[in-house]
Amino acid sequence: MAKACFYSISKGVIGLLFLIALLLNIPSCTHDPFIVENPAGEDTIPDGGQIGSGCDTSVLYFTRDILPIFRTHCAISGCHDSRTAQEGYVFTDYAKIIRKGLVTGRPENSEIYKRITAGKPEIIMPPPPNIALKPHQIALINRWIMEGLKNDTCTISAATCDTLDISFRKNIQPIFNQCVGCHGPITKYSGIRLDTYQGVNEALGTGRLFGAINWQIGFIRMPLDLPQLLGCDIKKIEIWVRNGVVDN
Repeated sequence: MAKACFYSISKGVIGLLFLIALLLNIPSCTHDPFIVENPAGEDTIPDGGQIGSGCDTSVLYFTRDILPIFRTHCAISGCHDSRTAQEGYVFTDYAKIIRKGLVTGRPENSEIYKRITAGKPEIIMPPPPNIALKPHQIALINRWIMEGLKNDTCTISAATCDTLDISFRKNIQPIFNQCVGCHGPITKYSGIRLDTYQGVNEALGTGRLFGAINWQIGFIRMPLDLPQLLGCDIKKIEIWVRNGVVDN
């Protein structure tokens, strides 16, 4: 009887220890709070992204003014990203963009320009229901062609990256407007929308978006198959989050 009782107690203790060990090894299903750390100090710019915003406003820079248009509206999955390359056009970087369909100084003879200004929905690019280029974007591309399809860029130091009075509408939304080709009202890949404050706030809240644009290990690099966001822009996002993700 005593032997049977001891066996029963031992079996119960082993079962309890197994249950405790199992619970200790179950991973958490909650996300850690999204905290932007800046151990290097306030005057640093994140590594990786080319620094190019905040340059001479009278000069047209390919990296600052032209590439974001092609990245946002053309270099998207199913169209002219490096994987799809419809009709042989890839609009992910300077070398690929100027490869075909552009004639220096002659926008009227440039196939790309004729397509973005076409009046017929069956030939205009981007095709419906995608968001069409705005007049000022078309004007920038026209000017770029007229000025010789230059690959001009500019660099600034952390000290001249304007991070004062960061607001969502003035500073943050224009950055994420580069992403609406994949994460807008029509596509919203992975259920992520970056064309609204609510969408940006939700994506940042999980920590996934910040890890992706910073090209951190363990995250899918975004923009997908495209150059990293400008370092100055990443810094602005960091500061905006640190200031409370205000809808201003």
